[in-house]
Amino acid sequence: MISIIIPVYNAENFLCSTVDSILSQNSLDYELLLVDDGSQDQSGKICDEYARQDSRVRVFHKQNGGVSSARNMGIENSNGEWLMFVDSDDKVLLSALNTINDCLNIPEGQYQDLILFRHQRNGVSIDVPLGKTVSVSQYLKKILSYKIEPAPWAKLYRSSRIGSLRFNEDLKIGEDLLFNFEYVAKIKDNCRIMYCDKDVYSYNLRQDSAMHMCNIGNEYKKLNNIAIPIMKSYIGENFCNEISMFEAINLFASFRNEGKLPSSEEQIRMQQLSRRINNLQPDDIITRYLYIVSFSLAFGRLYLLYRFVRVKLKARLRKMYISL
Repeated sequence: MISIIIPVYNAENFLCSTVDSILSQNSLDYELLLVDDGSQDQSGKICDEYARQDSRVRVFHKQNGGVSSARNMGIENSNGEWLMFVDSDDKVLLSALNTINDCLNIPEGQYQDLILFRHQRNGVSIDVPLGKTVSVSQYLKKILSYKIEPAPWAKLYRSSRIGSLRFNEDLKIGEDLLFNFEYVAKIKDNCRIMYCDKDVYSYNLRQDSAMHMCNIGNEYKKLNNIAIPIMKSYIGENFCNEISMFEAINLFASFRNEGKLPSSEEQIRMQQLSRRINNLQPDDIITRYLYIVSFSLAFGRLYLLYRFVRVKLKARLRKMYISL
C-alpha cells in the first residue's frame, strides 16, 4: 500500500481538484492522508467531507506549524509500505497511479528504496538528467547542485527506510532538499534508486508560494547554516565540491532575492567557495559570477552591477511599453 500525504493550509480554492485527481484513480492500493495545518478557511471542512465519503481518506487536524510539521504528522500516521507526497495546489496526472503501480510491479521496482518520476511544471514536462538506474553519488551530486527537483513530490520513499527521519521544521525553504539528502545519505551505498521517465505529477507554481515570501534572502542563509553541518555529518569531506556549490548557490540567491549587491564579507565568502570548486563551468549567472570572482572581487562586483542594472532597465522599459 502507498500512503499519499497532502499538507493542507488555506487551500479551499484548489484542494478539491487536487484530491479528486487522486481519488478518481483506482489502479493500486493506497490511503490518502489530509493533514489540515490549522487552516483558517474551509479547508478543514472540505477534508472532513472527503473522509466521510471515501474510506481511503484519513484526516488530521493540527495547530498551524508549517508544511514540514504537517508532512511529519502524515509520516507518523502512515500505514503504507511506500510514502508519496502531494502539495494541496498540485495535481496527480491522469493514470499516474497506474504508472506507479506498473513501476512497482516490475522486478527491479520491487527492490528500490527511492523511485523518481518525471513531472510537469504549469503543464510543461520537465526533463530530468538521469538514467534508469541512479547511483547514490550521482543523486547526491545532482540534488546538491539543484540539477534535479528537490521537492518530495513525484517520488516514492520506502517507509521502512525513513525510520525517524523527519522534515526540518526550522526551515521555510530547502527543508525538502535536506530531507531528500538525508534519506539517501543515511542509507548510503545500500540505497537503491530508480528513475521512471514518465510524467505522474503536475506542479503549479504560484506567486504566493514559499519561494515568494518576505525575507527569503535570510531563509537561504538559514538553510546554509542548518543544512551544511548536517550534510557534513553524513558524508564528511566527501562531496566538498558539491557542498561548496550548494552553499554558493544559496548565498547568491540570498542577496539576489533581496535585490542588492553582496556585502564585502559575502563577496569574500563567494570567492573562497569559487576556489574550492573544481572544473567550474561558467554556463549560467551564478557560475559566471563565481568564475569571475575567483580571479577578482572587483570584477565580480562589476559583473553583478551590470546584471542588476540590466534587470532594472528591462523592468522599466517593460513598464513604459505597457503604459503606451
